[in-house]
Amino acid sequence: MTDELEAAAAAGDGEAMVALAARLEARARALDAEAREWLQRAAKVGSLDAWHGWVRFAVADGDYGLASSLLLQLELRFPDATPRQWVGVGPYVLGRDLSLDSDGASDLPGAGVFTVITPDGARALKALRPVAEELLSVDERGGIQEHVPPNDVEPLFTPSYVELQRNNQAVQIILDTGGEMTGPMGRTMIAMLVDALAAARVSAHITGDCPDLRPSLFIVSDGD
Repeated sequence: MTDELEAAAAAGDGEAMVALAARLEARARALDAEAREWLQRAAKVGSLDAWHGWVRFAVADGDYGLASSLLLQLELRFPDATPRQWVGVGPYVLGRDLSLDSDGASDLPGAGVFTVITPDGARALKALRPVAEELLSVDERGGIQEHVPPNDVEPLFTPSYVELQRNNQAVQIILDTGGEMTGPMGRTMIAMLVDALAAARVSAHITGDCPDLRPSLFIVSDGD
C-alpha cells in the first residue's frame, strides 16, 4: 500500500524523494543488522553456509582479521566438511555490476582482480602460484586456449599478464584483462582457484578487488 510520502515522491516532490530515500536507507541498515545476527546465530549452531556468510560480511566490512580468524576455525568446527567446502566465494567476486552467473562483461575499475582472504597467506600463495599462470590461457568465453589458432582465425581474448601480491591474510591475483572481465572467463578462473585451494587444503574466501588492502600488500618475487 502506497503511503503519503511514497505518493508525494512518485508525484515529483523532491523533498519527499529525499525523505523516502533516507527511510529506505534506514530500513536497509536494519535489515542488514538483522541478517548478520541470524547468520551468526546459525553459524554458532553448526551451519557451514552461515559461517561463510559471516566471513562474507567481515570481508565486506574490511575486517580481514575477523575473516581470517573465522576461516581458521573451519576445519575444527566442521570436521566432516571437505576441503572444497572450506573455500567460499563472495557475491561481488567479479565486481558489483557483474554477477557470477552472468554472460555479460564488466569494465569497471578492478575488473580482472581476485583477492583470496585466508588465515595463511604463505600457504595460499604456494597453492595459487602455479594456477595463476594457467589463468592466462582462459579466454573470454571461459574456454582454455591450448593452441595458437591458424593465421586466418581471429583468436579469442585472453589475459596478457598476471601479478601476485600478498600479505599474511590475503593473496591478490591481478590479471591484465584489458580492463574488462566477462562472466564466462570469471567463472572458469574462479573454479580453477577453488580447485587449487581445495587441493592444498587451504581455507579461504575469494572476492574481487579490495582497494583498502593494497597498502599492506607486497609484490611477490621469484624468491617468495
